Amino acid sequence: MVCHHLVRRHAQAVGHRIARRVQIAAFSQAYVARTATSKRLADERRQRLADVRASAGFRPTLKEIVYPLTGNRADGARVWDVDGNEYIDISMDFGVNIFGHGAPFLKAALHEQAENSLALGTRSTLAGEVSTMLCEMTGMDRVLFCQSGSESLMTALRLARLLRDRSRVAVFRKSYHGHFDGLLGDRSAIGDATEPVAPGILPNFVADLLMLDYCDDAALRAIETNADQLAAVLVEPIQSRVLDAQPREFLHKLREVTRRHGILLIFDEMITGFRCAPGGAQEVFGVEADLVTYGKTIGGGVPMAALAARGSLLDGIDGGIWRFGDDSAPDAGTTFFAGTFNNHPLGLAMAHAVLKELKQRGPAFQQSLTERTRQLTERLNQYFQAEKLPLSMIHFGSVFRFKHAGNLDLFYYHLLHRGLFVWEGRNCFLCDAHGQQEIDFIVDSVIDSVEALRAGGYLP
Repeated sequence: MVCHHLVRRHAQAVGHRIARRVQIAAFSQAYVARTATSKRLADERRQRLADVRASAGFRPTLKEIVYPLTGNRADGARVWDVDGNEYIDISMDFGVNIFGHGAPFLKAALHEQAENSLALGTRSTLAGEVSTMLCEMTGMDRVLFCQSGSESLMTALRLARLLRDRSRVAVFRKSYHGHFDGLLGDRSAIGDATEPVAPGILPNFVADLLMLDYCDDAALRAIETNADQLAAVLVEPIQSRVLDAQPREFLHKLREVTRRHGILLIFDEMITGFRCAPGGAQEVFGVEADLVTYGKTIGGGVPMAALAARGSLLDGIDGGIWRFGDDSAPDAGTTFFAGTFNNHPLGLAMAHAVLKELKQRGPAFQQSLTERTRQLTERLNQYFQAEKLPLSMIHFGSVFRFKHAGNLDLFYYHLLHRGLFVWEGRNCFLCDAHGQQEIDFIVDSVIDSVEALRAGGYLP
């Protein structure tokens, strides 16, 4: 009887695998037929173009549909691919686009600056005004402009080590801080040492990182223990892959211990900056960081990032404030910083337009986006719970994400097939152009995709 039971279970398992293969084959055929030009272009580009997104999530079972969609145009909350398919965009340029594609005031700023000058050698007339606007909105005192989040964080660590004359920096596991070698570390499988997360990164680049667990009081004790070696603690206040961890109390404790030991507290606000509130996560949690990095939203769609600081901390970049007509001089000790495209006139023009628009709209703008995101995630969570599905939605501000165990890449391809654009990193964003019609479409697309996966035996 036991043998018959085992045979029956084996037969059922084989049947499920066959049914899944049949469903994947049928779905892949329909998906490729709909996006054939994107697939052809991805195949043609591969010979010359190294594109990490073109292989993201590669699995043999999904090989024939692993390719990025090639876009043709975008407007508002929508994008169109080269096959003419229309999508509601919930990737929104990886969080950059908070106003919607083609916002008129951004297009006007771009065209005006392109007509006037893209010269890099002279300083933009907007440099002073943009730095003032950014400081006023964030509560910081001075700002340094650069090209990317990775560069601003690299500079923040270099500056912190100069200012504190200490070598180590504490960071938290599961945070993402760009692709600078010095931040691409994780805790070793053996002991407390830090090791590179990928080949090609030398161990000495990450040897001075103290890897800690976020929201864990043990991390605070480790900072106390290593305080005399730590130049800074770097934190992504809301970890972009763990949006439901929103540790107000932990961040306040972190601020207290770092201040007490003279350790600089650095906030990485690439995603939260200007999106969750005018003053970002600092404003939401009531925590004043010493150094803060910004990017994405601030550039309005062009490469733009910033490192902002309190007090005189940025004197370590330019020697400090001095005036004409007296005996003052830039006499603070400095570290090295340079970059051809820092203070790019186009980036400053777009940042000026973004900050001006955010100031005019006030905090109600971010509050509205947050409320729309809350309503969206609540509707879907009610459905997931009612249907007893191993899925949920998490969000912070207007950033949201599907939460599930195991691999559900096929789910995201079903969303794409139904006209919902989600990028390979899976973080999603609402923008000003997402109205009730778009939100209803998102909900319907998710439900239809879930039901398709249920029919194929991928979900209970």
